[in-house]
Amino acid sequence: MQGLSYFPVSLYITTFTRNVANQFTATVVLAVFNLSVVLGQIGLGHLTDRFSYPSVMFASSICSALAAFLFWGFASSAAYLYVFAVVFGALVRTPSPPDHRH
Repeated sequence: MQGLSYFPVSLYITTFTRNVANQFTATVVLAVFNLSVVLGQIGLGHLTDRFSYPSVMFASSICSALAAFLFWGFASSAAYLYVFAVVFGALVRTPSPPDHRH
């Protein structure tokens, strides 16, 4: 369920950014968002190796929800959208839990 929040943002972040800024800014914000998702997958994967999976997923869920409400919810300029793209992108997709069946 936590990963489902990724899809609406990835679909509508460019449209929303175009309303606040221009098309070029919307494209850059989407690129920053996608780069943050990739880096976040690596970082969160590393964290799930070191800490319990539910703890990492809970922290990721709370922080990504706060980012959505605070940075995207109050976005009146492209600067907020860049911050949102980095923070939300890095936290939105917690990797699947490790499989310990051997």
